[in-house]
Amino acid sequence: MKERPLIGISASLMIDNDPKFIGRRLISLSEKYINAIFCSKGIPFILPISNDIDSIKKYANLLDGLILTGGHDINPLLYCEEPSLNLGNVVTERDYFDLELVNEFEALNKPILGICRGSQVLNVAHGGDLYQDITNLKNNIIKHYQSPPEYEGSHTVDIKEDTILHEILGDSVLVNSYHHQAVKKLGEGFKVAATSRDGIIEAIENTNYKFEIGVQWHPEMMIYSSNHMKHLFNYFINKCQS
Repeated sequence: MKERPLIGISASLMIDNDPKFIGRRLISLSEKYINAIFCSKGIPFILPISNDIDSIKKYANLLDGLILTGGHDINPLLYCEEPSLNLGNVVTERDYFDLELVNEFEALNKPILGICRGSQVLNVAHGGDLYQDITNLKNNIIKHYQSPPEYEGSHTVDIKEDTILHEILGDSVLVNSYHHQAVKKLGEGFKVAATSRDGIIEAIENTNYKFEIGVQWHPEMMIYSSNHMKHLFNYFINKCQS
């Protein structure tokens, strides 16, 4: 029987607004990422933000795969753009941490699944850029920031036939949606794996590596309500085992 793979999950950084601890820095991660990994027979490890390159190298050596999670907007200076009026909050130290995680896991050809912001991190890591706010686009943009509940899909994405994602999910799938940014210019090595009906890129993949897929939706929120999302996590975990 194969060992259950060890999966690193990138954490976010929040600032405490509790009056007793104003300004305290908190390492933050939704429990849903943890549950999705346990549900798929992996063992999750939370990766706190660090600028210690040696620690990041050790993460990559120790772990079998990486999930890049959602969170704050990416600092646009990292893809050579000035911040737009509707840019959200950024945490640049997390940006550098996530980008270095990508470098180290890629160097060892270990599987990476990027979720929402994590998909955008993958693209920026390879020289791509982003729409800083898709509501500024003019081409009949559909609603990409849904109302609760988060485990229900709110719009359809169409999946390209010649992709690994198509092998996992089929022709189309209903997804949830919680983003105002999206991939614009593709990073080197990436191709579009899925789009929404308004043309927004919803998934990317890079076949130069064992497994490197980014999805714009949040499959971890749908792990108990969607067999498609279970298939996605199971496929990722299997790649981490092989």
